[in-house]
Amino acid sequence: WGGGGHVGTYRSDDSGMTFYPISDECLSKGTLHISLSQPGTLFLRSLVDPYDSSAADCPGGIYRSTDRGVTWELIGLQGYYLVGGAEEAFEVGGINDDFIYVIASTKPIQENAVALYATSDGGITWYTVNKLCPTIQVNPLDGKEVYCFFSHSDYPEVSFDAGKTWKALKPTETSTFQEFSLFRSGNIVLVGGDGLFVSYDNGKNWQE
Repeated sequence: WGGGGHVGTYRSDDSGMTFYPISDECLSKGTLHISLSQPGTLFLRSLVDPYDSSAADCPGGIYRSTDRGVTWELIGLQGYYLVGGAEEAFEVGGINDDFIYVIASTKPIQENAVALYATSDGGITWYTVNKLCPTIQVNPLDGKEVYCFFSHSDYPEVSFDAGKTWKALKPTETSTFQEFSLFRSGNIVLVGGDGLFVSYDNGKNWQE
């Protein structure tokens, strides 16, 4: 797989020797997520870009393909707008990819219209989460476990109930953190002014 952004999304079946597009013009300007649990399943965030006049006729939305990109199904947020600075706020998690989180806006270039949207049933219904963050990471095995991170903020936050409640992850009481990594095993790594910290139990305990 390759591309994304404004160059389109491409697939290679010969280890990268050749690539061919798997999306049309409207779906070419999006962010691709490859399912870790369901082979051949892809998710594409292709929201309307308010700064791209060529996308004026594209409906925008969140799309899913179950045949490696041959066909695509719109599963939500049609007509919603891309939010600058929130390019990493698109995540899919859960054993069956039922949980999807994405920052989007109902209006172009208006901060008060921006929200974090989520679904727990694969896009059948969507709800807003009372939290905004430019970087989201989700446990691929448990979609209810979602992490919200602002670079250079005091602490990342975690929710174990799909965004209903949140708590701060605090390895120390004094440091701010520049980098956050969540691994498929559930291990967490934080890099900050006080050093590098790792947790093997969802942030309950930390080792430096």
